[in-house]
Amino acid sequence: MEVNEALNFIKENFRFHKSTKQIIYLLYTTDKHKTIIKQLKKDIVHLEVILELVTQNIPNKVKKTLIKYLTEIIPPEELVKKYVFTFTVLNLLDDKILSKFSLEKMIFLTSEKLYFVPKLIYALVKYYSFTELVVYFNKISPLTLLDAFILVFKDKEIEKNNLIPFVLNLLSNNKYNKKNILYSLLFNCTYKSKELDTLFYKLYKPKNLRILSFYKSKNEELIDFLLLEKDPVIFYKSLLRIHANLKKEKVFLIIHQKMNLILQNDPTTLFKKIKVKFNFEEIKYFLENERTKEKILKIIDKSDLHFNEEELNQYYKLIFNNLHFIKSNFAKLMLPLTERKNISILISHFIEQRNFFYLSILYDFLILEEKRNLNLLAIELLLINEEVIYYLHKSINNSLNQDFILKKMVILIRNNLDYKLIKLLNKLKIDNKKEFYFIGKEIIDNLLSINKKFLNEISFFLEKISFFHTKIYDLILENLSSADNETRKRSVLIFTNFNLQTIIPILIKEYTKPNLKLKLSILKLLKKFCVKKETFIFRRIFLNFLIHALSQNDLVFNTNGLKLSKELIQHLQRNELISVLELVFMYIFSSNTLVSQLVIDNITLLSDKLGVEIVYSYLVQGLYHPSKKVYQKYNFIFDILKSIDKETIDQLHLPIIEHYD
Repeated sequence: MEVNEALNFIKENFRFHKSTKQIIYLLYTTDKHKTIIKQLKKDIVHLEVILELVTQNIPNKVKKTLIKYLTEIIPPEELVKKYVFTFTVLNLLDDKILSKFSLEKMIFLTSEKLYFVPKLIYALVKYYSFTELVVYFNKISPLTLLDAFILVFKDKEIEKNNLIPFVLNLLSNNKYNKKNILYSLLFNCTYKSKELDTLFYKLYKPKNLRILSFYKSKNEELIDFLLLEKDPVIFYKSLLRIHANLKKEKVFLIIHQKMNLILQNDPTTLFKKIKVKFNFEEIKYFLENERTKEKILKIIDKSDLHFNEEELNQYYKLIFNNLHFIKSNFAKLMLPLTERKNISILISHFIEQRNFFYLSILYDFLILEEKRNLNLLAIELLLINEEVIYYLHKSINNSLNQDFILKKMVILIRNNLDYKLIKLLNKLKIDNKKEFYFIGKEIIDNLLSINKKFLNEISFFLEKISFFHTKIYDLILENLSSADNETRKRSVLIFTNFNLQTIIPILIKEYTKPNLKLKLSILKLLKKFCVKKETFIFRRIFLNFLIHALSQNDLVFNTNGLKLSKELIQHLQRNELISVLELVFMYIFSSNTLVSQLVIDNITLLSDKLGVEIVYSYLVQGLYHPSKKVYQKYNFIFDILKSIDKETIDQLHLPIIEHYD
């Protein structure tokens, strides 16, 4: 928050503190902060404003001064609450601040329903003895207290032995949605405490398994309780907490015995952490069970499977019968299918059924698994049917037959360029640069026959090719100077997604050529580029194009120049904006309706960026011009400025303007 923002903030929130403006100016503009603090102490009227201002995003130098001033004063009674809560929000509430007020007063403040009240309680626990505080705790909401104790138990400096029984009592008597966090912190504190064993055995009942599983040193004692547990949620969460501290054999024993219970939750999280061995009979049992089949399919690919050849064929049938459950997980479930004949059968079946979704997933999976030497067979089968290419949603990079696929694509592009085909092209890694160039050339030659909705995707593809083949630029630039208007429009859209750093030097060179259509296309392209953030870096180059366009005695050039300036204004700095204003002002008397409207649009934007004072300075002479036509035009613009910022215009103390013929 800079000085003007701070003044506006005060103006909006504290209308009656007008004397504060001088203090704000001093805070931001002077280094003599001791003098400012002395001045603030003389007049307490600023305190309410400063308490609000110090919590805002203000410069550190100013914030430090305000905090120093606040720590050295005692606020009046009516501002005590605001004062304490301000230091709470700033995380600066310490014994120095608390000592200014009575404990009863601080306890009274905890009754407020504000998000930072737990921080206040935490500060009280940190700087007062527990015996002093405990008598007041029954006046505070238990849930607010528990939120505060989370902060207390995270602080390593606070002595917590006296707090443990009190917090346990609170937890056992209240419904609290952050119990797990607090139990975890609580038991980490008791890890080395003398009360650990006493506390553990006090809670050592099956119903308390969800609590006891936080004790990292007592995992072995909990195995029996895990095996007896019947609640799926308690069992699942407890096993997730303790598995890392148990031997693998014991974890596998628990999982195999309690698999039905595990599958009642979402088992994916557990099996990402623990890779368990399963035999075929276990997998078969869960796949044939209607209640468990969907869950077991989520974890098979994360498990260690051992099948013989007969079991493998049965497994394949089970998976195939459950395709409607599998979706994108299908390829991972094919991991055990290491036999070439199984892959061949599967791919052939999908091609016959025209199930291109699973075919594309399996294809992608096989590409990634090149070590299994299944690529060649898979691709040969896939390319039997040319239509399959359209359904390969994922990349076919590193394919053994990429060149063959690219040659097929050139033919397809000539006949009909499909949107899915363009998406596939964009995902391919460029290995064969020559083939990619031919594809790009075919696209540019057939630009008019391509659906407009594909142009954005095509633009990204052509930019990718241009990195290896700069001839692509020449082909598109030829289209920019085409006699056909639609070809020029489409070429401008194609260039829009290209990298500015690469394209700007080319445009500068091309703009020098004596080709009117090319120059106008470049101006339209620059207008499109103005939506990019990088335009700020190249703004001076854009400005040179703009100056040339507005300096020509040609209506089409002028119109395109004004359209460009309208978009470019947002990227320019103050001195550059003034240059644009001077250029735009030359056209205020244009008789062309479109030019006049563009001039008004530009002046409106410039007034917003520069301030109405600057634009007004260009108007002032025209407002007193003897010619009625001149006066009316200037007065029209003056009315626009007034509608933008009437207050500022009124402050210029303009006399009533009357015009006489």
